[in-house]
Amino acid sequence: MPDEFDAYRHDFDEIEHRVQREFNTGGRAVTIAILVVILAVAMLFPLAESARAWTILTAEVTTDAPGSFFLRIFIVLAVVGGIGGSLIALVTHRWAAAWATMFSQGLGVLFGMFALWAELTAHPQARTPSVALYIAFGATLALAYLWIRVVTNTTNIMKPVRDYGDD
Repeated sequence: MPDEFDAYRHDFDEIEHRVQREFNTGGRAVTIAILVVILAVAMLFPLAESARAWTILTAEVTTDAPGSFFLRIFIVLAVVGGIGGSLIALVTHRWAAAWATMFSQGLGVLFGMFALWAELTAHPQARTPSVALYIAFGATLALAYLWIRVVTNTTNIMKPVRDYGDD
């Protein structure tokens, strides 16, 4: 005799699969959104001497370029991963977006450290990094920490799908 809910089993399976592809940020969503705004504002100010992020990215790569190679990579990771990735992950609540954002922010911290080092010492025309670069690096570091916490949160770990067999 068929169960009353046999007609709904397919719908239940779809709902369960959809829920398992999503994550919960908990109370971190507001903090992440504030850090995204801070990072976006920091990118509007000069990062190295009088060169803004857009100027650094569009300049030719020469010895007298306004920023080092590491600074260029850091800006790309901060804008694409920190701002874009965080917004996409917060809006969609998808695991793939959260993992990609976490990964990009981890790389952003690494390249941010190299960018600060290069701007202080290793660049041919070593200059003093502006306060905005330190703020952008701090925001990237905080975003990396928060996304690692979101992705590794035990309540977000994807559990195996229950099998609704013919029991």
